[in-house]
Amino acid sequence: SPTEGGITAGGGNYISGQVATVSAISNTGYSFTNWTNGGNVVSTDSVYSFSVTTNTDLTANFDPADFLISATAIPAGSGTISGGGMYPYGSTALVTASSGKSWVFYEWTENCNPVSVNASYSFIVVSPRDLAAVFYQPGVQFVTTTIAQPLEGGYVTGCGTYYIDSIATVHAIPYTGWEFVNWSENGTPVSTSSSYSYPVTNHRDLTANFRLYTGIAEPQSYLIRVFPNPANNELLLEWDKSALHQIDEIELYNSLSQLVYSQRLEGTIGRHAINVEGFISGVYYLKVSSKGLNVSDFKIVVQH
Repeated sequence: SPTEGGITAGGGNYISGQVATVSAISNTGYSFTNWTNGGNVVSTDSVYSFSVTTNTDLTANFDPADFLISATAIPAGSGTISGGGMYPYGSTALVTASSGKSWVFYEWTENCNPVSVNASYSFIVVSPRDLAAVFYQPGVQFVTTTIAQPLEGGYVTGCGTYYIDSIATVHAIPYTGWEFVNWSENGTPVSTSSSYSYPVTNHRDLTANFRLYTGIAEPQSYLIRVFPNPANNELLLEWDKSALHQIDEIELYNSLSQLVYSQRLEGTIGRHAINVEGFISGVYYLKVSSKGLNVSDFKIVVQH
């Protein structure tokens, strides 16, 4: 209940004294709440086992899922943000950026990809979001906008506000199965290096272009499991022990592409734990490497 909240399994005929096991699986946008019998809560576990003694009419109850919408000002102190917080799935969120003295709003971004040029940005909530409102000081700074094309091809870092005549550096990192092609601006290639540096003399609108890797890759046996996600206190990684000699480093980046955790894995046997209790709630990116090469990427949500 409601019927669109999810599906159940395990109902049927049982012999008295037999142990019955029922399970509830939530649909997208819902989360399991509890099992009830005649309005009374009998379990808060989605998988519920009990000894059958009489006819039982169980109801799996679901509630709309709530997602965290994070919104911050970049650089810090450049403006004020309103509208962040928890929102139910399918609701409309509205975040608003207000410029501080001498600052001008430029755009909203998520993971360095632009999402809106309007200071008030509304959208339908279907997942956690980690948004940044970018500001700059006219005559003092310019903004570098970056976007991955296509978004599933990789991610970019280095976007944001830079002082005039400083050196900006942007990075393009392909996801597994993709490769970097070039940086372009208004359709014109400007660099074939995944790390592109240039002097800041104006606003830049850069695109990192990726394509599917078509070469013949060596067989890999990376079986990596990351859980729970969202994580609250601890994030666990488990992997196929046969790949132990191949996986050698774990890195965790926040939504501003800042490295917040790094660990070499020499001597680690198929399992590693990351304490995220002190991390700010939001979206993070986990990178697993082998001999300096990226082999797996995961999008992680930390939610306290």
